[in-house]
Amino acid sequence: MNLFIYSFIGIVASFIIAIKTPLFFMVGSWATFFSAVSTISPLSGYFGGAVGGIFYLAFRLMWRLFFGVTHVGMSWLINIFPGWCSTMFWSFPRAVGSVFVPFVSICLFIMHPVGGQAFVYALLWLIPIALYASRYTSMHIENAFFTQALCSTFVAHAVGSVMWLYGMPAMKPEVWILLTPIALAERFFFAVGITLARLVVIYLVDIAKVPLTYMKTAIVRIAR
Repeated sequence: MNLFIYSFIGIVASFIIAIKTPLFFMVGSWATFFSAVSTISPLSGYFGGAVGGIFYLAFRLMWRLFFGVTHVGMSWLINIFPGWCSTMFWSFPRAVGSVFVPFVSICLFIMHPVGGQAFVYALLWLIPIALYASRYTSMHIENAFFTQALCSTFVAHAVGSVMWLYGMPAMKPEVWILLTPIALAERFFFAVGITLARLVVIYLVDIAKVPLTYMKTAIVRIAR
């Protein structure tokens, strides 16, 4: 078995563990929750690009298929599609994920009768736009991994919030406004988790390389 197979098995195992580890429920639902996969799924796009994003989507679909879920409702789509968007964040030009998606999400949110009364909530999505704009200043923080992780999780948040607003039973504007600081803390929590998970993956891959390097060296010596 080569390093690719070990890495693939590790990623699948991580997804299985993470998908079964609930962190906290989405507000307004006791059936749909944020799981630890929210901190791992963006990495499939970071390490695997578009292929990683396709893998994430295929894995979540197969998980539902094999575990007897026959109905795909809006709550399930909200649980899957925003995560897929966060994985694809790494594959598209930075302006698409950091500017276009948040801007369109803000417009769609404010256009809704309820969202228009809670527009403060949508202002959270100005954060990835501001981080992207830092490239035109002396800060240049948009290239830091944590910054990119934060933008990717805000992409998921923007897409998921708009889907919830239009597809689920309406929450009062006051609820959206009260959720604003919670959502902000939640996004930073996920960004920290993504950053730490990346370090763990890199560390484990480096560990796996050591025995493989010794094996290759031994094979070369035997061949000689």
